[in-house]
Amino acid sequence: MRKLFLLGALAFVGAATIACGGGGDDAQPSSTSSGPAGAIITSGASSSASPSEDPAEAALAAAMELLEGVSEADCTTNNPEEKECVSIDPNSREVASRGIGVLGVQAPRGSGGALLMGREPDGNWAYYAGGQQYYQASKLPGDMTVCTQGTGLNVRANPSADAELVRTVEDNSTVTGEEFVLTQPGTPPTASPVPGYGWYRISAPVEGWVYSKYVSGLADCSLHDGLETP
Repeated sequence: MRKLFLLGALAFVGAATIACGGGGDDAQPSSTSSGPAGAIITSGASSSASPSEDPAEAALAAAMELLEGVSEADCTTNNPEEKECVSIDPNSREVASRGIGVLGVQAPRGSGGALLMGREPDGNWAYYAGGQQYYQASKLPGDMTVCTQGTGLNVRANPSADAELVRTVEDNSTVTGEEFVLTQPGTPPTASPVPGYGWYRISAPVEGWVYSKYVSGLADCSLHDGLETP
């Protein structure tokens, strides 16, 4: 049985990621590029779930497939191999419809935690983030902090680095996230999870798309800057 690396308590959802990297050549120059083009990179991290399913249920099914886990209903009554028990956060169904699945994970006889699944452009779900701490925003609609270490964040007309530049937003300013699409899935949560990356559609201070590596769900950038390279 594959054991899940112990994730942070549900109170940390939207707070922070234990692993950095995984962004490839997505460094953002000071004036033009805000991330890699929106190519879908599966690398074994994506699980197939029917795009026609309810978003929250599809995220749950994909997470159980990735973790080789069981549903919350089977956790203690039908789980002889003591696999991880996976459940959808009941407060996150609206968030799932916007592209992020917030899931609870609990060992049958151990502590609980959480992970984030992201919806890909084709409607399938893949691993986005997890760990004892992660900075990725998981509340949509919700405010996010721009974390570019002084360079400013490019807002694009579409979720691609090749899309038209709408505006550059100042570092440490606040943007309002509305929707998320995962374009680079991370490594599934084993002993050393690697986060994925994607694009948030924002509605303020201007409408457009921003690359997830450069925004944080926290009010400041300290954790983000400690985990991500410039």
